[in-house]
Amino acid sequence: MSPDTLRVRRWETCYQLPDPRDGSLARLERVLSTEVLGMLDTALAAAGISRSEEICVQRVDAVARVSLQMPDSRLSAAWAAELVAAIMAAVEDGGQGVVRYRTLHAALADLLSSTAADDLSRAWAWTQLALWPAEPVAPGRAAMAKALEVLTGHPRSAAAILASMAANAPRRFRRLLELTPSEAWERLADAALRASGEANRGLGAPVVPPQVTARPAGGRLSSLAARSAIARPLLEEEPGIMLPERTLRALARLAFLEAEPAATAAGRGTAGGTDPIDTILAELSGWPRPRLERKRSGETATTRLPARSRRRPAASEELTGYEAEVITGELTRPRAWTSFGGLLFLLHPVRELGIADEAAEFFARTGRPTRWSLHALGSELEQLAPDDPAVLAFAGLAPDHRPPSETEPPMEHSERRMLLDWRARIVTALRDRFPDKAEGDDALLRFVTRRRAEIVFDPAWIEARLALDELSTEIRRAGLDLDPGWLPWLGAVVRFVYV
Repeated sequence: MSPDTLRVRRWETCYQLPDPRDGSLARLERVLSTEVLGMLDTALAAAGISRSEEICVQRVDAVARVSLQMPDSRLSAAWAAELVAAIMAAVEDGGQGVVRYRTLHAALADLLSSTAADDLSRAWAWTQLALWPAEPVAPGRAAMAKALEVLTGHPRSAAAILASMAANAPRRFRRLLELTPSEAWERLADAALRASGEANRGLGAPVVPPQVTARPAGGRLSSLAARSAIARPLLEEEPGIMLPERTLRALARLAFLEAEPAATAAGRGTAGGTDPIDTILAELSGWPRPRLERKRSGETATTRLPARSRRRPAASEELTGYEAEVITGELTRPRAWTSFGGLLFLLHPVRELGIADEAAEFFARTGRPTRWSLHALGSELEQLAPDDPAVLAFAGLAPDHRPPSETEPPMEHSERRMLLDWRARIVTALRDRFPDKAEGDDALLRFVTRRRAEIVFDPAWIEARLALDELSTEIRRAGLDLDPGWLPWLGAVVRFVYV
């Protein structure tokens, strides 16, 4: 349930009427079906439920006392008010019969993590959200396979949701890897790559990852796999984990999409480079460098994997000790306050000026992460600390994420010039939006960016929650606080909310 869509699976009504034969029963049924249910969406939005929230309630009981002397409009309004009050009371009371997700992405993350822990207690809620079948699904392999199938139906956010699970519940993530077939991972990776290509290049365009060349003198770039939360659990020693090549290759593709969501927009990159997906696969397989054998036709490829990665447990095998082990770890929802929430308003000129595309092209040429470039730009715009939640969100990262500047080599002179050029172009774009403001560049940027906000982060979803007193008619007229929506180079939806 959200203010945009209210689904009622079953509705039962009991009337107490002075004389059911006078036509009042038919009238009430008509008002209920044509007016009351239609009014609930608006009434729930007015009650303070966010447009992005998904709220599932198993059962609500409401008693509405209305006068048959009322006109239909007043009768339906009174009836809807009683129903909304009952629904809100159920939501506030909580309990096992109420599940509240901030976004659909959060529901997908919960579904994936819970099935990996054999916890289907919220399956009724997933069914309400049309994410899960109404018929029972057995816990274990069947439920995990179904969860991966559900995630494949939401490919745009798949890499981010997997990354959240890998970072916050790595044991559940490893269990999901071991007990789901390679075919499911391949379908998920194919769908995610197609969705990324469509978002960055246009429908139907081929998806070709850029080829990353070695970085010139000035510092060694961080490992491609190490940039990805999806790949990180497999880089650590975990005795007993055995994955086939097909699963590892699918994971390498998903890890690449997580680390570089805009990379498909950058084209093929410099000739003679190394395919980053092959590089990640090599790192996951434990090699110091890629060792691939390709047929001359270029249509197929085989990869030699170390012995520990060749074998996967068969579906019929007994995994008594592992299956019975209690899997702990819940997905967290990072949130933090910043005094510079308006920095995210500048994502509009970043898109309009093509700066995001240039950052992706810079990755294709140098291997410098796109997130590093955007994070450096966010810091440069207001001289902010690298761990400020607004700067991290500007690069599509959670408030508790380690800043990219701490894991990459120091900035070079040419990169500094690039950032200053981007900053100057953004300031020029702001002057076009605010022609009446004659102050200097720094003061203009401060006017836009210095707004206290809470950054709330879900997988593939970033929300800046600003107080109503931060609302500016000038910002509103300039269109800077309009929701940017899905930003492919961040791999996330960005929204602004005034509370």
